[in-house]
Amino acid sequence: MKKITALFLTLIMSFTLPCYKASAFYSCPHVVMVSDTEEIFSQNMAHTRLPIASTTKIITAIVVLENTDDIKKEISVPKEACGIEGSSIYLYEGERITVEALLYGMLLESGNDAATALALATSGSIDEFADLMNEYVCSLGLKDSHFTNPHGLDHPEHYSTAYDLAIIMKNAMDNEDFARISSSKTASFDMPDKTTRYFSNHNRLLKMSDDIIGGKTGFTTVSGRCLVSCAQKDGVRLICVTLGCVDDFNQHLMFYREAFPVYKSYELPIQTGYTVDVVGAPVDSVNVKYNGKASIALGDEKELDCVSIKVHLPRFIYAPASSGDVVGEVMIYYNDVPVDSSSLVLDEDVASLQARSFMSKVIDFIRRIFGK
Repeated sequence: MKKITALFLTLIMSFTLPCYKASAFYSCPHVVMVSDTEEIFSQNMAHTRLPIASTTKIITAIVVLENTDDIKKEISVPKEACGIEGSSIYLYEGERITVEALLYGMLLESGNDAATALALATSGSIDEFADLMNEYVCSLGLKDSHFTNPHGLDHPEHYSTAYDLAIIMKNAMDNEDFARISSSKTASFDMPDKTTRYFSNHNRLLKMSDDIIGGKTGFTTVSGRCLVSCAQKDGVRLICVTLGCVDDFNQHLMFYREAFPVYKSYELPIQTGYTVDVVGAPVDSVNVKYNGKASIALGDEKELDCVSIKVHLPRFIYAPASSGDVVGEVMIYYNDVPVDSSSLVLDEDVASLQARSFMSKVIDFIRRIFGK
């Protein structure tokens, strides 16, 4: 009888424990979002303001990248960036190091000193850099985030939400430098002082699944474990955020396992080539190209009816103009909400008629001199 009872209890536990675990996963503050459409697959307390620890460094990185002309440039580490509380890459005062190396040190090793050095190099003060961070989230239309520092150490006025972090991550992954750095498992840099710095990514998801293409970890005693990740499979890109959740790496993998089968990538009816009229050039029009996304992740093909595309091109442009100049924009809407935009750029150089006429006059003058 005891054996039968024990067997019965074992069977009950084998069925109830996984259910309990899944329930725990879904009860923590989180959001799982489709990057293309910002559609929510799963959420709980997604708009609750919470401390976010070092996931802050996603915003820090994108603000630095958008305000730095050349990430290969060297800076001198100020005294204020040394000995910062928490995780560190052990910078020393006066050390010469590139912005790029600091970005790796911040995003992979979660160096609070690297974040501070980047903020000071970008704005001159922590307060001014925090202003840039807050301006950035406001530009995304986010109202539940506020930042006081570049590293994420606890502060009562430093917070965000799972939803806001997902939107921030979506936009950050559109930056090639951020995507490259965030997806790196390791990196090394030869330093001017003849040493080599090695960085290893704390985001174990990169080793747990080939679908993971970026993310950032975070932890303080107040925030608990925080994790933002991005995964891509068969043209579908998903973003997952968990805040204050214990088994966060496995939580993210579980969410992705459940979400990916729901969505499929569908081609968008966007033409890749356009023309625009030119004023003041020896040609009447010039070619314009589109290099943005050509597909969208949806739960059903019928949802393509919810997608609309608007092409914004001027009636004409003035010469001269250079290949690569931005002249227009393609906006993609899902349920009338803008979810993506890509630039339309010139596919060729356009000389001005005035310049061509001047050269013609020079050639005619030379011909007259030499009797040709």
